Amino acid sequence: ADTARIARLRTPAPSDVNPDLYALWRLLSGADGRSKYAIDSIAPLEVIAGSEVAEAARDGLIAHWRNSAPVLRSQKNVSGLNSIEHFELMGIAGVTLEAATRDRWAEKLTSAEATLAAGYATLEINGFPRWLQELVVCKPKEVLAVLLRETLAEIANPDTEHYRTLESISHSKNGIESLITPVLLDDLEKRANLPRVALSKVLGIIVHGS
Repeated sequence: ADTARIARLRTPAPSDVNPDLYALWRLLSGADGRSKYAIDSIAPLEVIAGSEVAEAARDGLIAHWRNSAPVLRSQKNVSGLNSIEHFELMGIAGVTLEAATRDRWAEKLTSAEATLAAGYATLEINGFPRWLQELVVCKPKEVLAVLLRETLAEIANPDTEHYRTLESISHSKNGIESLITPVLLDDLEKRANLPRVALSKVLGIIVHGS
């Protein structure tokens, strides 16, 4: 019932996470119950906290992703490759909620925002979020740059055990494989050695993407 507190949900500070927004995201994430970070509806939160609070939380999560850059796997050391922070999970939810509720959302993104969104997409589990396909159509250069950076970092890292980005690309649809195939093929022709598992996945992507 605190209108000022609800209003603060909508405009989170760039350098900090509003503890109320974090708590509401935890509630929404638990109530959603799916094995993905990409939450596309605030309906479960409306049942718990009411529509006014839920809508403010949605707007806050959308503002959060635009103001918080995730740390991608290519930027992490080996021990942190499989770790992900809560503020990054909130960001994935924020992008997903924006894509689900705002018409032509990808068209309206700046190049920097598209790059940021594509980075969040690489942190999703069990494949890319569905909205990445729309981003590919509207901002292919930005998506390609992010996917290529993450893919080449995986291939070049001798300690990589799970080629998560390659795996997500190989299970993607609607243009993602075709987008990256020419660059992967060029890299494959220049690279002297490639780990066996990575080679198998790269060749699969090239075949399907061609």
